[in-house]
Amino acid sequence: MKTADLCGIIVDDVRVDVSDEDVIRLGERCRAQIRNLRFGNAGEEMIDARGRDCLVAACNISGQCGNNGIIAASGAQVQLYGMFASKCKDDGVLAAGPGTLVQMRSCRIEETGRSAVNGGDRAH
Repeated sequence: MKTADLCGIIVDDVRVDVSDEDVIRLGERCRAQIRNLRFGNAGEEMIDARGRDCLVAACNISGQCGNNGIIAASGAQVQLYGMFASKCKDDGVLAAGPGTLVQMRSCRIEETGRSAVNGGDRAH
């Protein structure tokens, strides 16, 4: 895979008050480095990472979620450090699909409608 085939974003020290949908949505072959992201209310998910070769490294992110806090699906790989998610209607973290990997360290999840962390095979 060549670098030209990749999509990349860097988010550092950003505040989002309200988002009607996902705060950050990433697809196949996308790389993201996310630090110090704070938001008031996400309409859907904090981070929605789906697709083969989608890699996300996120630290110090926090906010209230609409549906799920973090979705990783279809082979995405997500590393979370210092994440805080609250008021998720569904799961705090959902990992679904073959090849999907979520690594968490020093994370806190409050008030979920379903599981705090779901390693199932159901994608939303």
